[in-house]
Amino acid sequence: SMKLSFSEEGRKNKAEFEAREREEQIAAQREIFERHRNQEKMTENERKEMERKIRLQEEKDVWKFQNKVEDGYDPIDEWSKLRE
Repeated sequence: SMKLSFSEEGRKNKAEFEAREREEQIAAQREIFERHRNQEKMTENERKEMERKIRLQEEKDVWKFQNKVEDGYDPIDEWSKLRE
């Protein structure tokens, strides 16, 4: 019985996790769409500033990821953990 309730709990958590991920993806896509739509209204300066921010964020993400790898973090390992 313990095992059953655990797997149900696990399934529920996984479903919640996937639903949250899907919501975040949809939100991100919506944001990109809005940004594209607004880009026409943007001044050259605003567009440059936005591109700079995106680039900085990407660099930060890569840097964080690389540092995590140096800490003995294994992306494949992490990924398999998420898939379990």
